[in-house]
Amino acid sequence: MENTIQPLKWRVNPNCLLWPIKTHSKEWHEFRKRGIGSSEISTVVRANDYEILPEWIERKAGMRDDKPMNEAMLAGLLAEDGILLRWKYYDNVDYVMNYVAKKIIRECVKFSGYITNPKYPLLFTSTDAWAMPGSPMLSSGEVSEMGFPIESKQINGFYANKWESGIPPGYLFQVNQEMMLTETDYAELATLKDGREFNVYPIERSENLCNIILEESEKVWKLVVKAREMKLEMDAARGSQKDKIRSEMDSMLPLPDENPIYSQFYSDKYMKIKENVEMNQEVFETAIMRQRIKVIANMFDKQLDYFENTIKREFSLQQAEYFESPGNGSLRYYLKSGGKTHTLEWRSFKGKPSGASLTEIENKAQEFIQNILSIQ
Repeated sequence: MENTIQPLKWRVNPNCLLWPIKTHSKEWHEFRKRGIGSSEISTVVRANDYEILPEWIERKAGMRDDKPMNEAMLAGLLAEDGILLRWKYYDNVDYVMNYVAKKIIRECVKFSGYITNPKYPLLFTSTDAWAMPGSPMLSSGEVSEMGFPIESKQINGFYANKWESGIPPGYLFQVNQEMMLTETDYAELATLKDGREFNVYPIERSENLCNIILEESEKVWKLVVKAREMKLEMDAARGSQKDKIRSEMDSMLPLPDENPIYSQFYSDKYMKIKENVEMNQEVFETAIMRQRIKVIANMFDKQLDYFENTIKREFSLQQAEYFESPGNGSLRYYLKSGGKTHTLEWRSFKGKPSGASLTEIENKAQEFIQNILSIQ
């Protein structure tokens, strides 16, 4: 892939190259074809709830257009400056008072362009900002001699609360790729939850996550290269030969996981040509497992309904909108605008299992599921 932009030695770390490319320019789109960016790695390691790996491979192979800018992407882009401004005043105590007093704790510069490192030829990165050399690290208070990556994220509270740490795993992979390529051991993730709750997470480099990044990147990039070759063959083919190559490519794409996006992905690809095909053994066995899991799901749904109905009964008896638990969040029972029945809402509810308790529940649930699936 030719690119007219010439790299420069990155002054922060001469082992790296800086590519001064303007975001969303023609050169930017062309550069991204060369490998896997840190913003893409969550998809590659299947830690992205909003994109699936087969779609990403097809996009890298030139079979899909890049994702167009949407409202959520624009909101995150516009929020970036405000998040980084907050970061400058944040000291893990009360950044609001520091802002009022105009007491800047640390400085950073917005990052422009891409960084590559010859040690990792398949990867590139572009962090949102870089902490200036001499900036204290939030985790220890010690000064960083070369600075460190800062990633800013606007995040939905409901989504963040899915994770015990408040950090989606995909973000951890992204930040670790940034640290790996820039040869740093520390980074910070600045988040603005629901547009009003600001936090900064110190992140130490994880060799385990870095190894996963390297292993999965190498494996997936081979599929991208193969898909590009097949795309050229398909472009040159005609009629049934084109369909055959397309079918071979679809068979080559990674198998699905539990991400619900796969449902629409396969629906878009489906085209009825034959009326009946004999069911193979793999489909038959998978269908059996699905039916058994459905029994479990129905049982769990009934149990959830029982507990929720019990809570709703208490709201009816108390005639209140909130059940408060100081320090543990609250439950709300209210009528949405235009709604016909009241909605039970869990507001920052902290009474959910975590740590060892959560692990024990997950292990027992998995054991239970495996016992059900093994029934003859």
